[in-house]
Amino acid sequence: MQTPQHIDATQFSESVTDYLQSHCTMRDWELYCAGCGTAIKYVFAQVSVHQLSLDEATLSEATPHEVKLDEATTDDMNCRELHSRSVLRIAMPYCPRCEPEPQPCGCIHLPAVPSTLRVQ
Repeated sequence: MQTPQHIDATQFSESVTDYLQSHCTMRDWELYCAGCGTAIKYVFAQVSVHQLSLDEATLSEATPHEVKLDEATTDDMNCRELHSRSVLRIAMPYCPRCEPEPQPCGCIHLPAVPSTLRVQ
């Protein structure tokens, strides 16, 4: 499973559920890869949870894009302040035999809130 990049909380929750149901089996309270039987490992990724402005949300919907790790942590327009807001450490599961190691950083977007509804 890969670290979330520019997705909302619902999409992330669904991707975790899908990964666990379709890629993992459990034996003796341990997770194993359903494909090859290797024990699942984890990377503790720093995941920024932040709100997009309405302009960023509109642009993001209009021009979806894939983001490389260094863009996600530094230059991406939507997430340039990745480490300046709420950051969670999330255990990202992966099969060391079948998958690449998850990226160490990522982000989850919260819905944009119109400025008229924001608490100042």
